[in-house]
Amino acid sequence: MASCFSYFGRMDVISFLRDNVFSLYRDAIALSYSDGELVRLSYAQLGELVARGADTEELSQCSGKLFGIYGNNTPQWLLQCLSIICSGNIAVPMDSENPDKELLKRCAAIYYDSKVRIRPGLTNTYRQRKTVDYVKAWSRIITEVLQGPIAGQAVKCVAPCDPSSTALIATTSGTTGPRKYVEITHENIVSALLFSRRVFNNTLGPSDSTCPIMPTHHVYSLICGLLDPLVFGMELRYGALSESSVIKRVGETEPTTIIGVSATANALLKYMASNEGSSGCTLPSVRTIVAGGSPLQDKVDKKAQKLGIGIYCGYGLTECASVACCNSRQHKRVGSVGKII
Repeated sequence: MASCFSYFGRMDVISFLRDNVFSLYRDAIALSYSDGELVRLSYAQLGELVARGADTEELSQCSGKLFGIYGNNTPQWLLQCLSIICSGNIAVPMDSENPDKELLKRCAAIYYDSKVRIRPGLTNTYRQRKTVDYVKAWSRIITEVLQGPIAGQAVKCVAPCDPSSTALIATTSGTTGPRKYVEITHENIVSALLFSRRVFNNTLGPSDSTCPIMPTHHVYSLICGLLDPLVFGMELRYGALSESSVIKRVGETEPTTIIGVSATANALLKYMASNEGSSGCTLPSVRTIVAGGSPLQDKVDKKAQKLGIGIYCGYGLTECASVACCNSRQHKRVGSVGKII
């Protein structure tokens, strides 16, 4: 199993989030979604929820244990993943269609979304482990937090972790051969977030928002798609928690920023260009696109420029906690993946 490289100072995830995210943007909206009715959670409430999740019986009674988690990209998935990490245990995001059976056997429990289908033939493998339907569990906790005052005490009570301890086991995409599993530490995650803050400091901020659109079992989705926006005080706009196309979700949630793979960036820009001038069809809220996962063609970059959209392509490896280099507003060149961090 590979290890991840650290770039900056030593700090665990909960300490970083508490001091640099939850308290800094306390009253701003951290995430919103519609599940019958619109739910909006502030950064203070997000911190409270993560603290309560970390204090549940399954997580608080152990440390350094592996907990598998599979499901769609929803607020509940993010809350469960952060709770596992901040409790001092190790989150293992899984592809429900193609999980590693040996890794499954090492997990103390599997957190799952009952709405997500698993591949036929794997049911017995999952049932061999203790399973917890995290969506049902979070429904009650979210209701309690929304109805009560937030003093911020719960998040202060979460014990810090050793920054060098493993927080996450991520799966490589397989582009360099058979997929591997990479141990990513707390300080690896914090280092990646600090890098993003430095690169996009003059590009993204609290007035921005994004719509989470990537699968959950790759580190790019967690670090860049979910945690990076929180570092900037952005709002994660999930919209209706139902299956729909990316274009439909972006049109529904009206984010200012899209973070995804290059293929998604190309599809969105193609749609916007083909509907330019058509009322209600151009996704006018989008002004920034961050793309990775594969090379960005020069013509896509130029198409974004023509539409007045800032597009920034980067490159990374799972072993780098996602990002190794990236373009920025200050240093950008068509055909390049930017400066090495």
